[in-house]
Amino acid sequence: MWRVVLAIVGISGGSWFRDPPRFGLVFLLLLVGVASRAWSEESDSLAAARTAWEQRSDGFAGEWAEGERIGAAVAEYEAALREAPASLEVHEELLRALYFQGTFTELSGAEVRAIFERGVEVSESAMRLLHGPGGVKKRQVADLVAEAADNGRAGALHFWSAVHWGQWGDNQSMMAALRAGVATRLRDHGQVAMELDPMYDHAGPLRLLGRMHAIAPKVPTVTGWIKRERGVELLESALELAPADPQIRLFLVEAWLDQRPKKRAEAVDLLRSLVRDSPRPGLEVEDSFVLRDASELYRTLGYD
Repeated sequence: MWRVVLAIVGISGGSWFRDPPRFGLVFLLLLVGVASRAWSEESDSLAAARTAWEQRSDGFAGEWAEGERIGAAVAEYEAALREAPASLEVHEELLRALYFQGTFTELSGAEVRAIFERGVEVSESAMRLLHGPGGVKKRQVADLVAEAADNGRAGALHFWSAVHWGQWGDNQSMMAALRAGVATRLRDHGQVAMELDPMYDHAGPLRLLGRMHAIAPKVPTVTGWIKRERGVELLESALELAPADPQIRLFLVEAWLDQRPKKRAEAVDLLRSLVRDSPRPGLEVEDSFVLRDASELYRTLGYD
């Protein structure tokens, strides 16, 4: 059941540095005993992490990203988080780096599980900072949106929480994923992210939710709320917001082919334009993975 989650959370991984949170700064710093350095000041660890992150595509030869480069970024982000455990900025960037490491480098199954277990830990830490000690447990989406509406990073952090819970579930047994409520977590975090910051990561929240509705299995007592047509609508909206994003284009092609047979010709045209595309600067690894999948689908449909 949960093998579909990897396909749901396609992420492009662009750079998203934002202003620090605008509320409760002094209280949070005192609460967790953070050093007196202001969040806006870049520590040596954070500077090193960002430099390593920007080098994540260096040496990429078309198959896997080099693990040492993104590993260095993750290590420096972890150091930055130890220095400033209340920094939502560091949480966001660490989650993004962990996703890249677990998705685009060659690792064993155990290593991938460990990365996304860490991702869930970091995302839960971010939720506690945003929403209080209880995090998002038993909270309604509307309440979470209202509570975090004034925080410029909340949408991004809910987006990455959806991603990491989805990837965690994909690397666990079906029963473990069911017990943890992965599908509902993915849906709710994605919905909060969409309402707060729909353009984050190139319309990432719409891309994620659209893919989920398009392909997730419908289990009456677990995912009975899945709606295929809703998936198509969300992906079409995502394409309008971020027409250059290759992952949105591929997901929409697949949704059209599955759900709207009358759009087959349009789907093939969109797919053809995608396989002729080149990776965007700065996203060479992420886009190459998508273009590889697009080319495979194009061949499967009988085209060269």
